[in-house]
Amino acid sequence: MNYEIVETKYEIPHYSFQNQMQREKINYDRYELINVNESEIPYIMGILNSQIPEIRNATNYIIENLCDYSVQIAGIYDRKEKVKKIYLNFECGFVDYNEIQESEEYMIGFDGKETKFIHALDGGDCHFEAEINTETNKFRIIIVNGEA
Repeated sequence: MNYEIVETKYEIPHYSFQNQMQREKINYDRYELINVNESEIPYIMGILNSQIPEIRNATNYIIENLCDYSVQIAGIYDRKEKVKKIYLNFECGFVDYNEIQESEEYMIGFDGKETKFIHALDGGDCHFEAEINTETNKFRIIIVNGEA
């Protein structure tokens, strides 16, 4: 599986949106960006391979083609649950993350800020977001994009 570990200087749209929505209820950001280390990759791949067939909203395409996806990986500390979570942003096929990084162009996220995360508003199960809870070692798909 092709992957990129994304630095903490780039916000994760899903979690920055969650923080924004919760600021009315709490006076701190629930989710803090933290590093994922290269040494965690075997752990992440083990969780994916062992749990993906049992995930309720994993389509047959996702289950059968997981190794062909590219994935962006980032870390989050959930202050409420007091646990590290690993965010995974999946994209169909091979994405050359080095080429994107070396480009003078950069992507703009939904919030108007520079981002590294590739996001699509449709495309079906070619694009999905997930997370791993490192305390429970559970994998869950947060969202599978809309119809292709």
